[in-house]
Amino acid sequence: MSNLIIPRNLLKELVSHCRRELPREACGLLAGKGRRVTMVMPMPNVASDPKNHYVVEGVAQQHAFRIMEEKGLDFVGVYHSHPRGAAVPSLTDIRQSIGNDVIHVIVSLRWKEAVIKAYRLFRDSDRYLRVNIDVTGSKGASRFRTSGTRNLRAFRAGDTLDADQWRDWRVWTSGGSY
Repeated sequence: MSNLIIPRNLLKELVSHCRRELPREACGLLAGKGRRVTMVMPMPNVASDPKNHYVVEGVAQQHAFRIMEEKGLDFVGVYHSHPRGAAVPSLTDIRQSIGNDVIHVIVSLRWKEAVIKAYRLFRDSDRYLRVNIDVTGSKGASRFRTSGTRNLRAFRAGDTLDADQWRDWRVWTSGGSY
């Protein structure tokens, strides 16, 4: 599977949307060509418990898909935030995913610096696979990271971390770098 490619300005827009929705989980759609994002589409979260879950509002979602069709864009994926959690799919995220080829971007706002990761989720087996994010455009100062766990094997929700993953997690939670 190819990397997710997103311009820095759109990534900043996505993170800004997530911050504006705090303490609620933000959600939205990603449109573009192939795995290249050209449009971030914030969506209303209509979950009954929006601080801990997200549900994209149906009418807004249908409208977004019409816009994609009119502009000749592909549906690249979805994004949502974890206001107090890690940028790792929850079991709920996996089981509510909409397909194995859809990219799921998760933004953790647990720390001052947002952490952004992308995954393919496999609801039939409760597994997920990390997808690399390539950020294009100017390298101005940003308050987010797309780095983190580098092991790309599929994980089952609730897996025990091995030594490398544990080190990555410690580095991530301390705000350090590799």
